[in-house]
Amino acid sequence: MSESRAKKARLEFDATKAKALVQAIASADKMSMFHLPVDPKVVPDYYEIIKNPICLADVTRKITSGTYRSNDDLLSDLQLMINNALEFNTKGDEYYQNAARLKKKLPQLLKSARIECVEEDSDSDFAPEGRAEDDWETLKEETLARENVKDTLSGMTADLDISLEALRAMYKGGKGVPAADDESSTTSGSTTTTSDSTDDSSDDSSDDTASSSS
Repeated sequence: MSESRAKKARLEFDATKAKALVQAIASADKMSMFHLPVDPKVVPDYYEIIKNPICLADVTRKITSGTYRSNDDLLSDLQLMINNALEFNTKGDEYYQNAARLKKKLPQLLKSARIECVEEDSDSDFAPEGRAEDDWETLKEETLARENVKDTLSGMTADLDISLEALRAMYKGGKGVPAADDESSTTSGSTTTTSDSTDDSSDDSSDDTASSSS
């Protein structure tokens, strides 16, 4: 058999080899985190973050149903499965580390199963960063900032609820410029005072006249 034909034979999808590879990956998965689909009751937000979930049970089903047409199709799903775990889990935790170990070991498992692909495992050096751990100090500062803004807004709202009488009292107390109504009141008071003075003068004149008559 020529070298080209031998290579072509190695590249042809073989369901028996593919199943053997899945078994090898399952054994290498020490935490059994890739065996079955993620339970949304256990991890509620998983399917909100991971849009193309896949596990070894899904891969086995696709092998059995004849979905895969090449080794590259199989490898693509296996890489997707591992990268999903690296993306979802916090970098450095045990789940992330388990996925990272399996990703590093995948080329060796492919070789042991005698499965070759047209393209090399170009994805082997790529690893999603994972979700960063919450910076609690930052969250605390942000929470305090929100509370300060809330208090400020509440104070502004309280100022708007001050009655007109209270505002007038504040102005008269020297906290502000007298309102227009207060100026009117002052002017009216002056007018009243003048009127009272006129009345008093009239009364005095009447008394003088009466005295002269007497």
